[in-house]
Amino acid sequence: MKYTELWNDFDAPNLLSSLGLGPRATPNYSISTFGASLLELLQGVSETGAWNYRLAVLYSSTMSHPRLQDLTVEHGQIFRKRGLINEPYMQTPPIQVESRLNFEQLSEGKWLFNFHLNNSPDEIWKEILGSRLGNVQFAVERNILAFTDIPINLQSDYDSVKKAIAETNRVYEEERQSLIAKIQEWGKLQATKANQQAIQLVQKLWDELKL
Repeated sequence: MKYTELWNDFDAPNLLSSLGLGPRATPNYSISTFGASLLELLQGVSETGAWNYRLAVLYSSTMSHPRLQDLTVEHGQIFRKRGLINEPYMQTPPIQVESRLNFEQLSEGKWLFNFHLNNSPDEIWKEILGSRLGNVQFAVERNILAFTDIPINLQSDYDSVKKAIAETNRVYEEERQSLIAKIQEWGKLQATKANQQAIQLVQKLWDELKL
């Protein structure tokens, strides 16, 4: 799942619509629609067995970012230039499970477990998490994480999810720092190029000066 400009405009496929099981994201969607749509999503993939294939396709692409010239670093934080506005980019804090939310039975032996996260991760963080969770059937919407499981495996699979979250936090921060370094290096190259062009212009004017 590559990052695109449309994603930040909130007029783009989200996790549900990418799987063909929910509406496109809009600025007006609310958390109140989460429960039913996510339940339908996980129930549907559990019954069809299509989840793992679709999830693998969804997270198989190499991570990408906007052009370096469209990004800037201020006080150690990345921002994306949007005309006169700089919007936060890759500023998800370390994510952890904050509390249990609820659980529901999907089918015989199959249950949906929902958890509150301490924050709402961005799409890049979710992309990394998906690459770390393997066959776990999961979804993240706003600050809610849900996955399906059979009760007897709940503790072991939850431990795997927690481990994947910790690994995602680490990889995300490494990716963020790497991107900051690239942005700063690009800025230095552009400054050097601009200085060289200025010197060339002054040299030309100097050479053409009529005494």
